[in-house]
Parts: sequence; structure tokens; C-alpha cells
Amino acid sequence: MFAGESPKRLGYRCKSLLSSSEGFIISGTGSGISKSLSYTPLTSTDGPDGYYVNVKSIKINGRRLALHDGGQGQGQPIRASSMNMTMVAPVGPFSVCFSSQESVPEIELVLQSELVKWKVQRRNSMVQVSDSVMCLGFVDGGLDMSGSVVLGGYQLEDRILEFNLGTGMMGFSPSMLIQGNNYSNMKKGFGMSPTVLV
Repeated sequence: MFAGESPKRLGYRCKSLLSSSEGFIISGTGSGISKSLSYTPLTSTDGPDGYYVNVKSIKINGRRLALHDGGQGQGQPIRASSMNMTMVAPVGPFSVCFSSQESVPEIELVLQSELVKWKVQRRNSMVQVSDSVMCLGFVDGGLDMSGSVVLGGYQLEDRILEFNLGTGMMGFSPSMLIQGNNYSNMKKGFGMSPTVLV
């Protein structure tokens, strides 16, 4: 996001899944909002792909998936039936779909320790493709996929992200929808007018 800019660059990003809500991207000095964020180290590369965060493990409803060394390879399958979910025919481009009446388990990305987790709830994990069908909002990269897993914009929505290249850290908030926050309050925290979209 800030490749080629000052090594002390600090920026914030937030955008809502709700079409009626404004998002913002700003750069500059820190804000009081930083105190409410969790932080994880950024890992940089020499290539064009920019920055990464390391995921130590993945949990679904608290159950840890088994991953091979280095985070590569196949994860241990968890049957949908064990989570009381009913699989239905896939709807492209998604390969895993369910009845939209089912409850959705929480996905946890465990970062540098069990104390730092990126939690993905239904709003950011499932895409409603029809009145009766929802699909897991991740596209299968295939067996020949190389490189890192990319969290798309859908998983990043309704969170504040802070990129601090000076400290080499990324800050992230819980889902603002789960916390009951709104964009007007967030913008005021940055000293921005609630009507301004950056």
C-alpha cells in the first residue's frame, strides 16, 4: 500500500460492506484510535507483493486445523455436518456453499500468539448468493498455487487497519459491526468531518 514511500509512513484504511456507509483512507500521524487496536508484525519482501503478516494457526469454532510445516499443504478437514451445517451445490466462483439458514462458525487466524487473533465472523466469511444459499467467501487457488494466501477486501471490510512502516507493525480492530461502532464516530476519532470521504 505504501511501497516506495517514506519508511516512517503511517496510514489507516476502513471501508464498509454496507453501501450506505462511507469509508476512508488517510495517511499521517497517529490517533487515539490506535489504543484500541491489536498489533502484529509486518513482513516485507523484495518483490512487488508488498507486506505480509504471519499466521501461526487457523481455528474454526475453536478447533485448530492441522497445517504442514511452513504453513503449506492441505489443512485437516472439518466436516460441515459436525458443525450442523448443510452443504449445497456450489455457485461459481465459490466451491463451498451452504444453506443460508445455518449458523456460521467463527474463524480465527492466530497471529504471533494465542493472544493476538484475527476473528472472521459470518459477515466477512460468507457471501449471500441467493435468498437460500451462502458461500464461503474464499476462492480455491488450486493444488499448484504458489505464494501466500490473500485476504480479499471482503474479509477486510468494517475494520480499521493501521499500517505503520516505521515500526513494522499492522494494527487491526475487531469488526466494527460486531462492536456496534459506526463510521461517523471513527472519523471523529481521526479529527475528520463525518461527511468527508477520503
